[in-house]
Amino acid sequence: MKNIKWRIFIPLIAVVCIISVLATGFGIKHSMRYNEYKDSEVQKLFAYGDKLEQMDIPPNTIVARFNGEEILFREIETYRRSINNYIADGHKDGIGKSAFYEVVKNKLQAQLAKEYSNIKGDERIRTAPDKLYDEWYNGTEDRTAEEFQEEYLEVLYIEEDEIWLDEEDFVTYLQYISMEFFLISNGISIINDFMLEKPEMANDDELIKKVEEYNSRQQRQEISNDMWLLLREIEDLFTRDLIMNSDLQLCVDDMELSYTVPEVDVNKW
Repeated sequence: MKNIKWRIFIPLIAVVCIISVLATGFGIKHSMRYNEYKDSEVQKLFAYGDKLEQMDIPPNTIVARFNGEEILFREIETYRRSINNYIADGHKDGIGKSAFYEVVKNKLQAQLAKEYSNIKGDERIRTAPDKLYDEWYNGTEDRTAEEFQEEYLEVLYIEEDEIWLDEEDFVTYLQYISMEFFLISNGISIINDFMLEKPEMANDDELIKKVEEYNSRQQRQEISNDMWLLLREIEDLFTRDLIMNSDLQLCVDDMELSYTVPEVDVNKW
């Protein structure tokens, strides 16, 4: 009787083990396929950015919307210049970067800052509009107003005859840009915190496993270059996942180019 029970029990264990292995394998394959899909979608964004950089369109052209927020062609050109200068300074890791993808990351970071940081309590953000306004009309200690304006437009990759708003509205737009710089800075800090504290926000099992590995190695007080590389990989995955989980409209592909930039209320934040 005992042998009969074991003859029945052993096959059952085998079946359970097989099911468990298959389920695990399916989960791994599903996770791999899911991340391959996300990686392929990122490559599409890179390709879209390459397409944009070949276009000859006004700087105020709305080329994309990220969670409803407009991305202007000017922002792509500005970031491309920034990347090119970075490479020219000898930083080879800038080679292959997509200006469009980096701008999308900036939008993500700024939106996270608006949602999770104390904007009204951040003096840098609170004073940025007034500082920009004063410098635009009065200049700085070492630059006249005209010199400041010329330099600022050059940084933004905008020719004077390409300004699409009357001066008052354009300065308001520039005031928001000055605020956005600090919003992005805050957003980067939020991502660095959340990717380890709230990795579930990304809805990515692979990312969660990497965070668990990193935290485990941190507890063991491991210090190595591999730890730094793992942290950067976590940051890249977390950022990628948040972008992929957002509403991103590619206006050129959708044939919805627009040149109407909505008013910016700098007092909103």
